[in-house]
Amino acid sequence: MQIISKVGRIMKRIFCLALTLVLCFGLFCACGETPDQPGGNVNKDYTLDENGNYVYELFHDPNFETGFMVGSANRAEVSGNFVSYPVDYNMYMPGATEAAWSCSQWGCKYGFGDSYGNALITEHDPYEVKNENGVISFEAYSLKDGVYSNEAPLSKAIRVKPAENKIWLDLNASVEYTENGVIVPRQNPNDYWPHILLSAGFKYQPYVSQVKNLVLSADVTIEKCDNLHPDGTYNTGMHAAQFLMYLVVKSTNDTEYMWFGIPFFDNRYPMFGEHDQIDSVENKFLYQVPGYAFNGGAAVTVGRTMNISLDVIPYFARALEIAQSKYQRFLGSTVDNLYVASMNVGWELPGVFDVSASIANYSFKAVCEKELSL
Repeated sequence: MQIISKVGRIMKRIFCLALTLVLCFGLFCACGETPDQPGGNVNKDYTLDENGNYVYELFHDPNFETGFMVGSANRAEVSGNFVSYPVDYNMYMPGATEAAWSCSQWGCKYGFGDSYGNALITEHDPYEVKNENGVISFEAYSLKDGVYSNEAPLSKAIRVKPAENKIWLDLNASVEYTENGVIVPRQNPNDYWPHILLSAGFKYQPYVSQVKNLVLSADVTIEKCDNLHPDGTYNTGMHAAQFLMYLVVKSTNDTEYMWFGIPFFDNRYPMFGEHDQIDSVENKFLYQVPGYAFNGGAAVTVGRTMNISLDVIPYFARALEIAQSKYQRFLGSTVDNLYVASMNVGWELPGVFDVSASIANYSFKAVCEKELSL
C-alpha cells in the first residue's frame, strides 16, 4: 500500500490540533474543566441504554448546529506571492455565540472565510438571508430548504442540514491545481495539496478504564470523486483523493500522543489495510484501522453509504501493542491509560480530483457501567 506523507501533511495536522486545542480549551473553561485533565466530578449528562449502561455523547455538537470557526486558505497568490488572507468572520449558525467545530483549508488557494466579501477570493458578497419573520441579515452562509451553505464557488463548500444531522464537504482540486488556465498536478512529494478539514475537541475525555465501549457512528457517503488529471499525468504514488478521520489519543502515563486513523476512502483502493508508521517530521506514532473493521469487508464505492459503527477500544489495544513492540513508544502505558483528546475529519487531495462527501448521524459515544467521574 502506498502511503502519501510529507511535511505539509504533518504541519496541517499540527495546525488542526492547535485550532482544536484552542477551541476545546475555550469550551471546557466554560464548564470549569480543562481538556488535558480528565477526572473529577460525577457528570449527569447521559442517557441509559437498554442494558442500563450510561451513555455519554463526546461530541459537543454532533448535529453541526453551532457552526464553524474558519481558518484561512494559505496558498492564495497575489502578485506572484503566496499569502494567507485574514479571516474576517466565522460561520455561526442561528442562535449560536460560539462554534463547536473548526474548519481548516490547508494548502488551498481559494477559501471561504478569507477577506469577507472580497470577490477576488470568495467571488461573492456576504449572503443575504431572510429569516422566518422576513428579517434580512447578511451572513457567512446562504439558507435554502433547511440547508446552510458556505461556499467559495470556484473551489469548495460546506453544506449543513442540522434537522437531518447531515453535513457535506465539497472540494474541487481541479481549480486549486490550475495555473494560467492549465491543470498542473503535483510534481514533487513536498508540494502542498488542498484540504478541507473539520476539527473538534471532545465534551468529555474518559480514560479507557472508565468505559466499556467507545463507539464511533456515522453514515458516510462519497458523493462524487472525479479524476481530472490531464492525460498521462496520473501517478498513484503521488496522486490520490482521501477522506480520512484521525483521533488524537493520549495517555496519562506518557507525554506523547498518537494519531489514530479511520480511513474512510482512498480512490486507489477498495479499502485500506491496517497501517502503522512514525511520521518522519512530527515523530509521532500513527496507526490506521483496517477498512474491514468498520465497513464489513465491502468495497468503498462512490454513491454507496457506509453505515459505520466501530468500537475503537480493541483497536486502541492493537495500536498500543504495535507502538510498544515495534517502535518502543508508550512503554509506560496500558490501554486503560488512554483517552481521546481531539479529532479531525475531511478531504485531502494530493491529486486532481473534484470530490464531495457527506456525513450523517455523526456520533462518538462512551458507554459506561456507572456514571463517569469527569
